[in-house]
Amino acid sequence: MIIFSTEEDRRLITSIPNTGFFLPGDKNLCLLIHGLTGTAKEMGSIAQNLNKNGFSVACPLMANHDKSISCLKRTTWEELYNSVRKEFTKYARDYENIFVAGLSFGALIGILLAHEFPHKVKALNCFSPTLFFDGWANPKLRFLLPLVYKTPLQYYFYLKEGYPYGIKNQRLRSRIESFYKKSDLFDYTKVHLYGYPVIPVSSMHQNYLEQYSGAYSGSRN
Repeated sequence: MIIFSTEEDRRLITSIPNTGFFLPGDKNLCLLIHGLTGTAKEMGSIAQNLNKNGFSVACPLMANHDKSISCLKRTTWEELYNSVRKEFTKYARDYENIFVAGLSFGALIGILLAHEFPHKVKALNCFSPTLFFDGWANPKLRFLLPLVYKTPLQYYFYLKEGYPYGIKNQRLRSRIESFYKKSDLFDYTKVHLYGYPVIPVSSMHQNYLEQYSGAYSGSRN
């Protein structure tokens, strides 16, 4: 479902918990990266399984994912990448091997990390990388997105994902559905558990810009 709203949330939001986490293990670190408008908790089950097998696991919260939707929708892909990169370089000093895994937009962040640090990232796992917005649950008018990207309208259109939300677990799916159906644009009560109930088109634009910015070609220092 597509939502249009010119309302802005000017509040300084401090009530959304930072869900980033670290699970200590051996000298091999798995860095997990959540999806755009998501939460570190969505990587929780993967993290637990990895940690049970001895790995240290870190999953930082991307920049501004504990702020208002008005703040998040104006966050650039560079800011998102740099927030994860900062955590990566912090751990790179202490771990012999780092394995990176990302979900959706987080997978693209992982690819950038592997490109910038090819000798440090020993393996990369991409879960459903968002290369195109062509899922069957996306609205039919998605072909108009490139036009909206070129205007300030990108800050006022939002995509509200529909059932089944890309989730197989029926119990979790029902909880998310309950929150998403009742929530409005500025409802942050369960964002730390399930992510934001809408995806700003401007954030989708950042996903697009990251892919076509040239960041994947040439060398990075």
